[in-house]
Amino acid sequence: MNETPEHIERTKITAEQFEKQLLAGDYDFSNRIFEFNPRDIFAKIYFDKTGKNRDDEYEEIDYNENWLKEHPIFIFDEDADFSNVKFSGRANFKGAEFSGEAVFMGAKFSEFTDFIGAKFSGYADFSEAEFPGYAYFSGAKFSESANFNRAEFSGYVYFNGAEFSRFARFNRAEFLGNANLSGVKFSEYAYFIGAKFSGEAYFSGAEFSGNADFIEAKFSGFADFSGAKFSINADSADLKERIFIANFSNAEFSGNANFNGAKFSGNAYFVGAEFLGYANFIGAEFSGDTGFHYAKFSGNADFDGAEFSGNADFGEAEFSGGVYFSGAKFSGNAIFGNMVLNVFFALENTNINYLDFSYSPESNFTLITDGLKIKKAYRSVYTLFKKKLHEQQDYIESKRFHALEMNAEWEYITEDKELKFGENWIEKLKKRIKKINWKFWNWNYSSLLRLDWWLISLNRISNNHGTSWARGIVFTIVAASVSMFFLSRCNNWHFDYSRKGVEFFLSYFSNIFNIASLFSKDNDYSIQFSEEHYSIGLHILFLIFRILTYYGIYQTIAAFRKYKM
Repeated sequence: MNETPEHIERTKITAEQFEKQLLAGDYDFSNRIFEFNPRDIFAKIYFDKTGKNRDDEYEEIDYNENWLKEHPIFIFDEDADFSNVKFSGRANFKGAEFSGEAVFMGAKFSEFTDFIGAKFSGYADFSEAEFPGYAYFSGAKFSESANFNRAEFSGYVYFNGAEFSRFARFNRAEFLGNANLSGVKFSEYAYFIGAKFSGEAYFSGAEFSGNADFIEAKFSGFADFSGAKFSINADSADLKERIFIANFSNAEFSGNANFNGAKFSGNAYFVGAEFLGYANFIGAEFSGDTGFHYAKFSGNADFDGAEFSGNADFGEAEFSGGVYFSGAKFSGNAIFGNMVLNVFFALENTNINYLDFSYSPESNFTLITDGLKIKKAYRSVYTLFKKKLHEQQDYIESKRFHALEMNAEWEYITEDKELKFGENWIEKLKKRIKKINWKFWNWNYSSLLRLDWWLISLNRISNNHGTSWARGIVFTIVAASVSMFFLSRCNNWHFDYSRKGVEFFLSYFSNIFNIASLFSKDNDYSIQFSEEHYSIGLHILFLIFRILTYYGIYQTIAAFRKYKM
C-alpha cells in the first residue's frame, strides 16, 4: 500500500465552509480534513431548500432505498475532488450523484464509509484510498471507468448489486476483511490483477460481460464464484469475432474455491493456478477453450457434470487429492498429458470426444473408468488405461480397454495413407466421391495384404477382442449358416418347410458344430458330398466357414472368461 506523500499538508474544513462551497458549486475539497459527517450538511441543504421541518434529529431518519428514491440527498453537477482528504468521522455519501468526475484518490476514510446507491456518471477514482472500517458500495452505479487500484479495505466491504458500465480496476487492491461482490455486473473489463483477498471473497452470481482478469490474485479465505457468468459478450452475435477471457492464471486459492455452476462463455485460463483447498467446479460450463495446465491442486478437485465445449488442457497439472470428472462432457479435445496424480482419478460416465492421457512416473493413484466413453484416442492411451486397470485387478474394465486398443490399431491400419496415383480420370472420380464422405474410399487397400489386419479384424468381428459374448454367438451362427449353404450347394439340396424337411435341415446344421462328424460317418446325417454336384471350390469354402464356426465357438467362450477373477 502506497503511503500519502509526506509533503502533502491537510487542512481542516468546517461544516460551515463545506456548506458554503457546496452552495457555491465549488467541489474542490482536496487535501482537507473532515471532522464531521458530510451527510449532515447534505441533509441540511435539502431540508432548507424544501422547507421541511428539521425539529427531529437528522440521525433518526431511516435512509433506506425507498427514502433515497424520494429524497435525493445531493447532486455534484461538476467534477468533485476529494483527493487525499481525511474523514475523521463518518463519511456518508449514500445516494449521492456525481455528474462529473469523482476523485477520492488517496483519501483516508473513517470506520464507516457509505456510498450505497451512489451514482457516478463520470470517472470515479478511489485509487490508493484507505478504508479502515466498513465500506458500503452496495447498489452503486459507475457509468464510466472506476479505479480502485491499490485501494486498501481493512474491514468488510460491500459491492453487492453494484454496476460497472465501463472498466473496473482493482489491480493490487487489498481486501483485509470479507469482500462481498455478489451479483455485481461488470459490463466491460474487470481487472483484479494481483489483488489480495485476506478474508472471504464473494462473487456469487456476478456477471462479467467482458474480460475478467484475476492474474496472480491471492485468495486467502473462501472464494465463492458460484453461479458467476464470465465473458457474457462472447454470446453476442455482434461480438463473435472478439476473444473474451476469464483469466485466473497464477492465482492462488488458499481456502476452498467454489465455481459451482459458473458459466464461462469465452476462454477460461487457470494456468499455473494453485488450489490449496477444495476446488469445486461441479456443473461448470466452459464454452471456449479451457487451460488448467501447470495448475496445482492440493485438495480434492471436483469437475463432476462440468461441460467443456472447446479444448480442455490439464497438461502437467498436479493433483495431490482426488480428481472427479464423473458425468463430465468434453466436446473438444481433452488433454491430460504428463499429470501428477495421487489418490484417484475418476472418469465415471464421462463423455470425451478426443482424449490424450498420460501421467508422471511418481504418480500413485486409482483410475476409475466405469461408463467412460471415448470417441477418439491414440492406441497408447487405451494401452495405458488397460495396464493401469489390470494392475488394480479391474479385469473387466481392463478387457474393455484392450478391445478399444485393438480397434484403434485396426483403424490406424485401415485409414487412408494418401497413396499417390497418377492424375487420371479414376483419381478424379475418387476425389469427387471423397467429397461426399463415402468412407469406403478412405480405406488403405494395401492393408488387406497384412496378416495383422486379418487377425485384428477377426477378433473385432467375432467377440470385439474378448468383450462381447453376444457378438461371438452371432458370428458362430452366421459362419455355420454360410458353411451350411455351401454344403447344400455341393449336394444340390432343396429344403422345404415340411416336418421332414425341417428335421433334415436341423440335423445337418447341428452336425456343422460337431467336430466329431469330421471323422465319423456312422449316422445318416454325417457330412457327405454328392459326386454328381461336387465342386472343389465349394468344398474349400465349406471348410473355411466350418473352421470359422469352431473359431466362433472358441471366441464366445473366451468372451465369457472376462468375468473370471
